[in-house]
Amino acid sequence: VQRRRAAQRAASERRAKREEEQKEEELRMVENMRKDSQRATGLRSANSAARRAESERARREADHAERREAGTRKGRELQERCQASDFAAVDSRWKLPKGRSSSVRCSTPGRADSPDDGASTSLPRILSPRRNLIGMEVTQRTSKPGDKPPLAA
Repeated sequence: VQRRRAAQRAASERRAKREEEQKEEELRMVENMRKDSQRATGLRSANSAARRAESERARREADHAERREAGTRKGRELQERCQASDFAAVDSRWKLPKGRSSSVRCSTPGRADSPDDGASTSLPRILSPRRNLIGMEVTQRTSKPGDKPPLAA
């Protein structure tokens, strides 16, 4: 009877041990499947990000190439216009009468499409700034150059 009970107990322990190992194996499999799923999701995200970055880089390069081409076209156009135009300097046209300010009128020489009717304005003459006007009283404004300011009490 005891042998039979001991055999049953040993069989029960083996069965419990097998069940425990089987549960642990199932948990490891579930964990591995979860990790594989996360790894695959991460790879998909990384690939998508790489595709987006490559697309953005290609778009930027296309924009830069387009701007370079536009700049090259504009440069050629300006070069052709410069070669086709006559840019002789006319000094008497740009001088002001004596007694006026020495500022020069702003104009673009060599442009035949802008008529010069003498209406272009010159810059005004800059007067020397008047000192001691802001925040001063009238009596202090009329002070002489050698006068000293009042002492603080």
